[in-house]
Amino acid sequence: MVKSFREGWLQYLDNPRPANDLMHSLNKTMDDQTFAEAADVQKPLVLPDGMKPEQIGTMTLDRWQTLIAQMRDLKVLDSEVDAQACFLP
Repeated sequence: MVKSFREGWLQYLDNPRPANDLMHSLNKTMDDQTFAEAADVQKPLVLPDGMKPEQIGTMTLDRWQTLIAQMRDLKVLDSEVDAQACFLP
């Protein structure tokens, strides 16, 4: 599943037009320029500088800890979560 997810993002980053056209057909309120700009804005979030394409879809213990802290700060989580338990064995 992660491999498919990664491939989908890599295809989108390389050429967002086919996916943007499909999304536009489902949401006529957003124009082509908005979809194109959204694709550009997402690129550094999906594949930040220094991150290898094969790392898309992976999480580190540090990132899980940061995410949990952010969610607690936002009051999305109201109890402790063991970051290590977020990884599959």
